[in-house]
Amino acid sequence: MRPQETVLRFLEGQNLYLLGRMAPGIAHMRQAVSSEETNEILEGDDLLIFADALFSFGGYSAEKEACTAVALALQRKAIPGHNIWKNFLESNIKRNEIKPIANAVANILDVNLLSAAIDKLGRLLIGTSGYTYEDSWATALSRLLNSSLPEDKKLSYRDLLKENRRLLARVDPNWRPSSPATPETG
Repeated sequence: MRPQETVLRFLEGQNLYLLGRMAPGIAHMRQAVSSEETNEILEGDDLLIFADALFSFGGYSAEKEACTAVALALQRKAIPGHNIWKNFLESNIKRNEIKPIANAVANILDVNLLSAAIDKLGRLLIGTSGYTYEDSWATALSRLLNSSLPEDKKLSYRDLLKENRRLLARVDPNWRPSSPATPETG
């Protein structure tokens, strides 16, 4: 497909989908997204529209394709809405694929999206010592702790970090474990 045809195919699919013709709309968008020229033509927001359609109508079999579209959109600096992000997280968790989430949180700047990911996965991932994607979570948590989030939310993340000292040391290199308490005399 030529670049103009790719864009027109995608727009046609989007219009069909919005007019209630879900299956043909998704088929047209899928054809445009899978085109070789897509990497240079379609915007991140277009990929989020496609992902949203797949999450809404595509069912379980389309979730992986939708997650791939979200990951590509994030690489293009698009910011997904709360529903798309929630679906992205839940779908990857359901399929036990944490790598796409880790890659996303390491690169995303939106504090609300980062917070949603940590809220959803925090106990599982932070509580695992030597976790494969520790650098990604350290980056995300550093952003959160240095953000404009309310102090009580930041405090809850710091408390969560105390469960994984290695990760805490990456997030806050100045952190040192406190010495054990000594009984008071006298």
